[in-house]
Amino acid sequence: MTETFESIVTAEVHHQHRTAEVMASVRARAAKQGIIWLGPIEVAMDHKHLRARIEEGRAIVDCPECLGAEFLDESRMFMCQVCFNGKAGKKYIPVDVPKDWSAIQEVLLERPIRNRNWRHGEKLSDLKKENRLHGLDLSKDGE
Repeated sequence: MTETFESIVTAEVHHQHRTAEVMASVRARAAKQGIIWLGPIEVAMDHKHLRARIEEGRAIVDCPECLGAEFLDESRMFMCQVCFNGKAGKKYIPVDVPKDWSAIQEVLLERPIRNRNWRHGEKLSDLKKENRLHGLDLSKDGE
């Protein structure tokens, strides 16, 4: 059975489906690396900010070190669960999203999951145009 989502999947949505045991394991592994998961965090302020993207309805951020990817967190801070941002001193890296991030998500939600894709640099107007070309313009403004 195919799972459908009413929103773009972020870290918060994804982690709702993880068991307490799995999350405890992830936190324990991070603790061994000296990573703090609760409370104040250290941010690599001098690191180049990362950019979020959306792939098949999942808001994700690519790791610049190990080429893995993680779900975008509401905090807009990135911590790779594979390499723990080793080259950034194991500190969290800020993530940038465009000002029209919410509108981009709304337009993508009109599409089938496999076509809910967005990369940095794609304009909202282009996404809307693509939707209209495919008969998916369900928005009220029809811009």
